[in-house]
Amino acid sequence: MHCMGDATGGWHVHNKEFRLGGVVTEVADRLFTFKPIHGPGMAGAIAEHLMTSEMYNETLVLAVGTRDGYVFDVAAAVARERNLPAVASYNHAADERRFRAQFTMRGAGVPGLADADEAAAFDRDVVEAIQRMGASFDAVVVPTEYVRGQLSAVLSPADLAKVVVAYHGPSAEVFRPRQRAWTGEGPWLHVSRCAVPNALHKNFLWSCELVAAARSAGEPLAEAAELRLCGSGNAESLITEYAVRNGLTDRITVSGVLHQKDLAGLYRESSFLLVPSMMEAGSTTIVEAVLSGCVPVVVDFAGSGEVMRRLGLGDLIVPAESRRAPVSGPDGQVCGHVEFVQPNTEAALAVMRRCLRDAESTNEVMEAAAAIARASFTIEPSVRLLDRALGRMSADMRLLPSFS
Repeated sequence: MHCMGDATGGWHVHNKEFRLGGVVTEVADRLFTFKPIHGPGMAGAIAEHLMTSEMYNETLVLAVGTRDGYVFDVAAAVARERNLPAVASYNHAADERRFRAQFTMRGAGVPGLADADEAAAFDRDVVEAIQRMGASFDAVVVPTEYVRGQLSAVLSPADLAKVVVAYHGPSAEVFRPRQRAWTGEGPWLHVSRCAVPNALHKNFLWSCELVAAARSAGEPLAEAAELRLCGSGNAESLITEYAVRNGLTDRITVSGVLHQKDLAGLYRESSFLLVPSMMEAGSTTIVEAVLSGCVPVVVDFAGSGEVMRRLGLGDLIVPAESRRAPVSGPDGQVCGHVEFVQPNTEAALAVMRRCLRDAESTNEVMEAAAAIARASFTIEPSVRLLDRALGRMSADMRLLPSFS
């Protein structure tokens, strides 16, 4: 089995060219990944994947994607050619599609606002890609009931019956619990891509604004307010500019991408994880933080609230607010508006104050949540659940024998 991930993806399924790199990386026993580089387009990508599949005499094709991209079309073509079962892992909430449809230049280049026709065409392209995925794959795995519910609006009943909800969990060995009790000491974290405009839905700027709000709110948050943003993207200069403008250069830092083990250590050293993203379909960072003893403060939107409630952390959920902001053109004049969702700032501060006031109770709640996470949300129970579900559909789609 080799895994095709959405690094091969593009905003429109057939308008870019790429090829798969020459070096195959084995990430686990008989599990391989590829680094994409620009090259011969769709036909060439299918040919290269087909060659690899035949080389290793694979028995299952697994495609992992978060948005409309090449990956599902390539994987489906390989599976058809070799007459193999195929499983798609789809982790993309429709809310993100609607947010990104507001912009043009989705990818490299300077973004602008999309007009109504372009936004509608983008949405139509994505829906068609989802429908092709549903029709082409023997099973589609999604992380939450929230995402499954959204797929129910675009898939046929027969294709929806192939959708399985199975959380794609992190490793409990990597994300180990902290060695001492949670006291509220340590920085706040925001873990996501930090890019403009295509990661603005992660609301990393709101996390910066929360630091400013906390500094003016007084004890017990004023001294504790220190934010580390961890993630790749082009927004570091924008974040730095915000910190300078608001006198927060000693309170806001950008770390970029961290190795999993380094990120796990940072969770254990930190007090709160801020998850303000309006499109968090899988909420992996929430589970990582809970396993590590870092308190997640999460906006109630997309699949995040569902995951938090399953972890018994409903009291840490922050209500969402719909917002509409003006966008200025190069001449400084307002050229349109963007609609988005962000957490209620005062509610977020109230949740954090409550945790700090009763650290002992917070510890008890977090320990119970970590036990639930280890039992249901880490990689081992997730794979077992998925394996049983796929096995009920077809013995040829069992995952666990592939790793035996």
